[in-house]
Amino acid sequence: MYDKNGVYFESSILIIEGTALIIGGGIVVVALLKTPRLAKQYPLIVAQQATALMIGLSMFLAGIGRIIILAFGYVEPRSSRFCVLMPWNLLSTWAEPSLPIMLLVISLDRLLSLVVPMTYFKSSFKLQIIQGEAQRVFEERQRQLTFTMLITCLFTVVFYAVPSAVVFITHNTKDSSLEIILRWYGRISEDITCLVIILILYFKQPDIAKAIKNMFRCIKSVHRSGTTVVC
Repeated sequence: MYDKNGVYFESSILIIEGTALIIGGGIVVVALLKTPRLAKQYPLIVAQQATALMIGLSMFLAGIGRIIILAFGYVEPRSSRFCVLMPWNLLSTWAEPSLPIMLLVISLDRLLSLVVPMTYFKSSFKLQIIQGEAQRVFEERQRQLTFTMLITCLFTVVFYAVPSAVVFITHNTKDSSLEIILRWYGRISEDITCLVIILILYFKQPDIAKAIKNMFRCIKSVHRSGTTVVC
């Protein structure tokens, strides 16, 4: 048997978290894509936030779908294959593994950003004079981005890696209530990770924060005509 009120509560949590991820990830993605320079400069961040948006969409659809199923009384037991083919499960199957993959790719990118500039100093003195100012700006920008990604990695370990490990280790626990708590703890912590990364990008990357602010400044509501003009 299932707890109908419990399912409604869990579905509501999914809808709330999914909405937050859709809004947060969508804002960052749109702001970066509206600024070609930043889109070219931060392609991995665009991909990472697009992944967060997909995770949010899968959670939102899962919450809405479960509420609709309960509302129409479709509570008969179904096969695992039937459940897997639900749209939100298909989307989640692709989106959730993409999050750690993107974190791995970003980590490799930051490692290369530290290693590759070392070869620059092997160049001739003339080349260093010509590219000195551009190199200084580039290194400063890369240093800031690396520091930002380091903070996100620390939060990822706390809110994602550790909870995922706990859920995996205790997967076969005989205490069903504990298993449910740990499963939801792991799911919520993953979503918190995405939201924390969005906040870190906003507060630690001035150019991204400026792009987001400019995007909102460009949205002007024309009250007289009742339309919205996006510049």
